Amino acid sequence: MMEPSDVVGLDAALFALRRAYQEAVRQMRAEPELRTAYEGATRLAEQIRALADEAALVRAEAALRIQTTEGLSISALAEQLGLSKARAGQLARAARRGQPSESA
Repeated sequence: MMEPSDVVGLDAALFALRRAYQEAVRQMRAEPELRTAYEGATRLAEQIRALADEAALVRAEAALRIQTTEGLSISALAEQLGLSKARAGQLARAARRGQPSESA
């Protein structure tokens, strides 16, 4: 298993996020009061969904920055990112709106 000293930057942050998730799950599974464990799992799921939405927006913003910085058309952006033209357009629109697109 990797230790925090083995990773830096984004990898370290993702490692810490994974460890925090594992600890939250451990706490819920150890909770003797089943309704409390259920409520905790519900809160965890809500938080993870919110984090996923935020990460999707960050991804869309990065795609838009690539397009803008490199002066790319949507077609060229799609090709560079390995996406369909429709998906690249969705990401760019989502970033402009400041809202995550579905499955960004």
